[in-house]
Amino acid sequence: LRESEQRIRTIFEAAEDAIFVKDRQFRYTDVNAAMLKQTGLSRDDFIGKTAETLFGPESAEVVRRADERVLNGGTVIEDRTLTHQGRTCEVNIIEVPIRDDKGRIIGLFGVSRDITARKRAEEELRRSEARYRAVVEDQRELISRYGPDLVITFVNDAYCRYFGKTREELVGQTFMSLIPKEDHKRVEEYFESLRPDSPLTSHEHRVITPSGEIRWQEWTNHMILDDEGQCVEIQASGRDITERKYAEEALRQSEKHIRDIFDAATTVAFIKTELDGLDTRILEFSKGAENIFGYPRDEVIGGPLGMLCAPESFEGFPQVIETVRQTGKPFTQGVTMTRRSGEPFQALVTSYPIYDVKGEMTGLLGVAIELSKDA
Repeated sequence: LRESEQRIRTIFEAAEDAIFVKDRQFRYTDVNAAMLKQTGLSRDDFIGKTAETLFGPESAEVVRRADERVLNGGTVIEDRTLTHQGRTCEVNIIEVPIRDDKGRIIGLFGVSRDITARKRAEEELRRSEARYRAVVEDQRELISRYGPDLVITFVNDAYCRYFGKTREELVGQTFMSLIPKEDHKRVEEYFESLRPDSPLTSHEHRVITPSGEIRWQEWTNHMILDDEGQCVEIQASGRDITERKYAEEALRQSEKHIRDIFDAATTVAFIKTELDGLDTRILEFSKGAENIFGYPRDEVIGGPLGMLCAPESFEGFPQVIETVRQTGKPFTQGVTMTRRSGEPFQALVTSYPIYDVKGEMTGLLGVAIELSKDA
């Protein structure tokens, strides 16, 4: 379990895109290293703070409106300009709700991509077609332009290299031939949904490489409109996100694996806690724990750990924390525990250390097995 949590945290911290998590009070509860790099802020600057204390009034107002939509069940995909201490950053934001196992929204999860360079490049493109071509050809991203009929009118060198084709082979052809046939309908539906009143959108789809390998790309599409507001061309910039997709799937599978273990062990209690001595709170409570103690999960989450233990047994819990902290090893002992009904029972409890990505112990995972009366 510890290794699984460490893998999840490693993926979180290694992501190229900035990632953040907020609670229902709009406070940041977690950010990854890319978020710190993107904003120039420290982790301490973020945790427990809201946008109002971090960014300028205009930026904070935009952030709050978007967060409110997400906490009401919506999804936000938008570009923002964030300002902090004179520093301006253009970002593309995706935010989705975080729900508990009963479907209730308990916070939000966001991914932020710095698009400052792309915004500047787009401005240069508007000023000069000649400068546009020079800038585009220097981009590492894949750049293309195509009409409403999806026929390609321009591709940069990176695009040609990626698909192993010359510019002459690509221009004048629809790019649908580069996409797996089973994905055609979904991609076509995306382009049919584009509207002039929302000219800048993003989407992800699979592509076929020259070797036949199926990979993932993310594209940002900008509709170019004529004087009557009709789309005459679409300018697109894309990049390969295959590794990110694999990492996201690995994260989902790791979380599912951990949850499956929790849910499958109906006669073993898994209890995740803080490290606050006699004031320690319960952070996670498995189905097995519900069966053994008689408490529903929602009733104990956030409650004191002492509610599950006989007073004489719980008095020694601070020493358990210190022992695990000093040795770095699990600690096993017999404990008198208490059910919701007030009935005491004997259990064998092993306390495992939980570490963050920096190797610091941040909590305990208690695994409790009820002992038979004649044991």
